[in-house]
Amino acid sequence: MVKKYFIFILLLLLILNGCVEVNLVKDRKLQTEKIWLGDIGKTGYYEFEPIRSKPELVWYFNNPPYPFYNNAIVYQPVFINSPIFYNDTLYFSDRDGNFYAIDSKTGKLKWKVSFDKKITTPTISDGVIFIGVGGEGIFGLNSENGEIIFKLYNNCFSFSPPVIVDSILYFVSIKGGWQHLKVYINSFDIRKGRYIFVKKFNTNHPNAVFRVSFNKNSIIFHNNYIKRILYCFDIKNGKLKWKKEGLNILNIIIPVCSDALYITSLENDKIFLLSLSMENGEEILKREIVNTNKEIEDILLVAGNEDIYVGIFDSIYKINKNDGKIKWNIKVGKKIGKFVQLAKDILYINAEDIDGLNSLYGIDSYNGEIIWKLKGYSLFDYPPDISDHSLYVLGYSSVYKLSD
Repeated sequence: MVKKYFIFILLLLLILNGCVEVNLVKDRKLQTEKIWLGDIGKTGYYEFEPIRSKPELVWYFNNPPYPFYNNAIVYQPVFINSPIFYNDTLYFSDRDGNFYAIDSKTGKLKWKVSFDKKITTPTISDGVIFIGVGGEGIFGLNSENGEIIFKLYNNCFSFSPPVIVDSILYFVSIKGGWQHLKVYINSFDIRKGRYIFVKKFNTNHPNAVFRVSFNKNSIIFHNNYIKRILYCFDIKNGKLKWKKEGLNILNIIIPVCSDALYITSLENDKIFLLSLSMENGEEILKREIVNTNKEIEDILLVAGNEDIYVGIFDSIYKINKNDGKIKWNIKVGKKIGKFVQLAKDILYINAEDIDGLNSLYGIDSYNGEIIWKLKGYSLFDYPPDISDHSLYVLGYSSVYKLSD
């Protein structure tokens, strides 16, 4: 009888805490090195040398990136999420659950691992690639050969890449529920193989997993389902630091810096940019950007060192972090598309043109001048990854490297 109870308790603990297989070196202190949107705060800022002249195609992987305007064949979507560049290798996944490692110099396949389930954009730490595998959990792969060296089963779906701070793994997972979804913010000690905390929320949309951002001290989460609450939790123990209710936040991605976070909100048909203190949630800056009675889709934000770049409808605004002064604004195509990113002093912007085609722009961040434009290679549905003088882009059916 005692043995039966022991087995039952053991199974219950596995169900509650996930099944863990950890083969990482115990004394390895892991930190996020490469991640989606530049850093764990999702600022969209990169300290790489940008592309300063019109980029050219260096290589493509899979199907040729035919321009749509030359009566080319339009392939069904193959590649999903954003790629990550690390140590001369590009890592990405496809819709069938295959994960690829491509030589960034040649575009040739190094290795491939199949999971048969949807995979998140990867996060890389000390040579280990961390990915969420749909319906299973978080896996860690050896970046050299794809060998699985870490497994954390939780039977949830993850859509956003994991984060690692001081060997603690943070990931957002989601489960279906009656009339709503359940979102979990998880903190897991990789070296000790145990959960530190799990925060659970009810929500009404899977985009909630993208409304989580970090810095080294805090976790930010905006739940648009109940009272539109913006939470700030202590990253070490999950305790609530502060919360604000009633914010009609328009940007899914919330950039977080060391001292402030940045949001756009809608109030009485006016769009405002706000910065809030990471310490206590108090308002640091509030600036009206534009009046509108149009239906508003997701607004894009990039947090540079001194300025915030805001993409609304067909325009980009450059706003000073300290005084809220709008330094310039320009129109880009007919509609800002899926991403705005900043490499030092050059903005990379995806926009739909008047003719309906997608284009990639390079814009001087000092004065807002369009310095180059690339049109028609593929759909720029996901933010590219950035390295010195290069962009790595996933289109519908091609992966390609662009350089100046």
